[in-house]
Amino acid sequence: MAGVPGVTVPVVAWNWVTSAYAAAGEPEAALRVATELIRDGYSPDAVTMATVVTAFRRRLTSSGSGAVPAAAEGDAVLAAWQALLDAGGRPNQVAFNAMAAACGAAGRPDGVRLAMKQMRAAGLVPRERAWVALVHAHARCADAEGAEAALQEALDTEDAAVIAGGGVLGEMAAAHPAGAQGRGAGHGGRGQRPGAPSPLRRSVVLWGAAAGAFAASGRAADVERILDRARREGGVAPSAATDSMRIKALAIRGDAEGAARVLEEALAEGRPVNGHAWTTLCAAFAARGMGAEALAAIHRALDAGARPQASALVLVTRAFGDDTQLAATAWEALAERGVPPSLQAFNALARAYASAGDVAGATATLDRAQAAGFAPDSFSFRAAMHAAAVAGDPEAAEALLERSQSALGVVTVADMAILANAYGVAGDLSGALKAMERGEAVADAAKAAAEAAAAAEGDGAAEGSRAAAAAGSEASHEKDSGSEAGGAAAGLEADDDDDDDDDDDEGIVDDDADVDDQQADDSQGGRPGQRGASSPATALPAPAEARATTTGRDTPLVSLYNSAMKAAARCGDAAAAMGVLDRMRARGEEPSRSTMGVLAEAFVAAGCPADAEAAIGTLQNEGVKAALRPGRHAWTAIIDGWATEGVVDKAEAALQRLEADAAEEAAEIGPGRASEALGPDIVSYGALMRAYATAADGRGALALADRCEAAGLELTDPVYMSLVAAFWRSGDEEGAAGVIERMHARGHSPEPKLLSHLQHLIAQGAGADEAIASAHASAHGGVARGEALRDALAHSAADDPRA
Repeated sequence: MAGVPGVTVPVVAWNWVTSAYAAAGEPEAALRVATELIRDGYSPDAVTMATVVTAFRRRLTSSGSGAVPAAAEGDAVLAAWQALLDAGGRPNQVAFNAMAAACGAAGRPDGVRLAMKQMRAAGLVPRERAWVALVHAHARCADAEGAEAALQEALDTEDAAVIAGGGVLGEMAAAHPAGAQGRGAGHGGRGQRPGAPSPLRRSVVLWGAAAGAFAASGRAADVERILDRARREGGVAPSAATDSMRIKALAIRGDAEGAARVLEEALAEGRPVNGHAWTTLCAAFAARGMGAEALAAIHRALDAGARPQASALVLVTRAFGDDTQLAATAWEALAERGVPPSLQAFNALARAYASAGDVAGATATLDRAQAAGFAPDSFSFRAAMHAAAVAGDPEAAEALLERSQSALGVVTVADMAILANAYGVAGDLSGALKAMERGEAVADAAKAAAEAAAAAEGDGAAEGSRAAAAAGSEASHEKDSGSEAGGAAAGLEADDDDDDDDDDDEGIVDDDADVDDQQADDSQGGRPGQRGASSPATALPAPAEARATTTGRDTPLVSLYNSAMKAAARCGDAAAAMGVLDRMRARGEEPSRSTMGVLAEAFVAAGCPADAEAAIGTLQNEGVKAALRPGRHAWTAIIDGWATEGVVDKAEAALQRLEADAAEEAAEIGPGRASEALGPDIVSYGALMRAYATAADGRGALALADRCEAAGLELTDPVYMSLVAAFWRSGDEEGAAGVIERMHARGHSPEPKLLSHLQHLIAQGAGADEAIASAHASAHGGVARGEALRDALAHSAADDPRA
């Protein structure tokens, strides 16, 4: 043992330690143990190599399957593997498969292909696990077409191997490739029925991985096509796993009703529906804010004896939005049926309070979690801080920050971004800028500590692992600090506490059993390897330097600066916003799509929509991210600015730019992969509708309403209000009344108080400006169910017989 003279620890003992760290998903620690083994004079054996890379995979899969992994994660896997090879590591089939699986989880097809190439160089044949890893790697990169191409390559490779074997089986395979038999070269097709599909063609996991790639982007038709091929070519029958894929695709596409139909179809045909499928259906309803339906899905799962995933209570909580009373009722109902709360569920409830700006409720949820035996984590405290930010209560935010630091022992840049936002909502620009400066100091201290640690350790492989740890930290920030609107949608993916329970449903092969079996075999008599043992000839490439991630999400520092710029926008201080932007770029941070949005807001708030267009155009032209487009946030702010001035043609031009940007990005990166935050939504069209209302152009507004519906968007109360106002201002009361009739014809039930006020406008001819402004503020503020709007129109409640 290093540092203990005369004590020699066999490789098998080191491997038991690395396997313990691998089981905990702690790759840096596993790699440190492997480094100690090397320093003791041993070469890492196949078990060492398998357990180290498995630790990386477990960390990647435990964080959920939704987000594209940071590039540094894949770099760290490749660097660790190469370090073990350089130390004389001798991988076997299990180790190669573990490496392929880790690269698959990291979204690195290049790493999987190198592992397969090294297999062949070592005289081994890549089989199902390796091919599934390759398909999964493309899926993790949101490259569904690449995943399908990898599937086809696997099938073609197996067919070619059978044909190369010659004999009767080879002739059959050449004549009927889709029904090829045998297990490839060296197996001779022993044990295969004549005409039966080959092993890869009947692999449910391989087909499932390809279908899952399309399901992840909501491409339900492609999922059906892949599963149909699986049935025809491989004899893969419908099952709980294939039903889950179909439900997931429809859920992500937003078709909760379609997902429910698939589930009912499975039940009608006598197929068991697993907990994963029920939970995915719950997520589909949650994404639509259909709380009652989400809760009913979990009750039905329990009635059927299925075990919903641990994220079920989280999803039900999110489904009720900021209606914390209904969420609490759902908690009680599920608790009576034995569904226990988790820390994630408490955090979801705290975020519900945060959406409503209920600091007391969010803080009480922290206390309740502690009373239930959970230790609040960074997500818990940030949720409570978000509540203070929404409420514009920086004093409460400061107090919660102090409590978080006391409990966790650390303050992060993400915490300071929330604090800056709290000051901004309170209209305290000076406080927001000071919070930004405090966040910069936190970032500088963290950087200095990391550099000191790197200098002290000075180990290349460990440095690669640290990069992965940093990427994991940033991914954690992204998950926690994302927009409130995306919270329910995020529930369509696995939650933190679901780990590998449903790997087979997702088309992922779990290599852990092989690694554990090999560990057990090795314990019967492992032999320390010798330095300089031969290793596969093909070297892995050097890790990429600071490659950008493909998620497009903001780093903690960029979020910090965006919060400060948002505070400037709220104060209508475009000059201050530009000052923050200059400070951001001086520190080497590149503006993001969100940065463009808050900058546009600042100029619009200052009454300068033309300057907003010029500013985001400059950012787009000068930025390092050449493909970065302003997106929905920025263009909607600009449309809103032109709407305030009643300049319809410029507002229309801004919407057309938004539509063009969305089309161009979709063409560049493929259908289903364009950012959801790029194209126009009902808020974008609503801002343009307000321009028509300001210009008193009822006919133009009506045409815009038709365009909204043609785009698949349902008009909301604020949009209908602007549509009514457009007719009313032009003196066309009949047209305004026709809008109300249109609402009823579309099955849209306006809020009673809103309908009352609309009728009041038509009858009295007064108060339109205030009503339109209130409706617009409600839409842009994201106030659920128009609470602020109803308050603004309370004076007219008595006019409505239903009120």
